[in-house]
Formats: sequence, structure tokens, C-alpha cells
Amino acid sequence: MGLIGAALILYLTDTTLNIESMMGIIVMIGIVHSNVILLIEFANKRRTKGMLLRKAIIQAARIRARPILMTTPAKLAALASVALKPESGSEALVALARTVIGGSRFPRS
Repeated sequence: MGLIGAALILYLTDTTLNIESMMGIIVMIGIVHSNVILLIEFANKRRTKGMLLRKAIIQAARIRARPILMTTPAKLAALASVALKPESGSEALVALARTVIGGSRFPRS
């Protein structure tokens, strides 16, 4: 879903697929990967305490969703200034910022 969002925002903003946008895809995948690791680690800790798998997954998603959802607007706000107002010297980072923003727009499970 993140790749679809990244491709869509690049198309809508008439931004080319270049090295910077590919680096943005790598950054977006890294962010998603770290969030997934946090969820799995939290669920595994619950499992070692004897909780059933389904209940551990639901509880991990419920507890860890708030911090993940809180960091998303902060990330989007930080990247919006780069994506929307390219200044001299930062033109290359526009594609990276737009790609990460576009990839972050779609929820993942």
C-alpha cells in the first residue's frame, strides 16, 4: 500500500522517479519495518507471559497503535515543509519528502 501511495503522489505532483524518490521509498519501508518490529516484539513479550496468540496480537496492536499514530503526524509535518516549499539547495530532497509522505498516507496492518 505504501508503494501505491508513493507512486500516486509522485504522479499527482508531476515528480519524477529518481534516486531521491527511491531513497524515499527505502526510508518509508524502514519506518514501516520499525513499527512492525515494535508490534511483534510487544506481542511476543505478552506470549512469553502465557497470553494466547490472538489476544497478545490484539493487545499489542491496541497499545502500540497510539505511539505509532502519534509519530506519523510529526513525520508528515516535518516533511511537508520540504515537500511543499522547495528552496535553493533543497530541490533534490523534494522527491524524497513527497515519496515518504505519499507512502505514509495509506494504513498498513
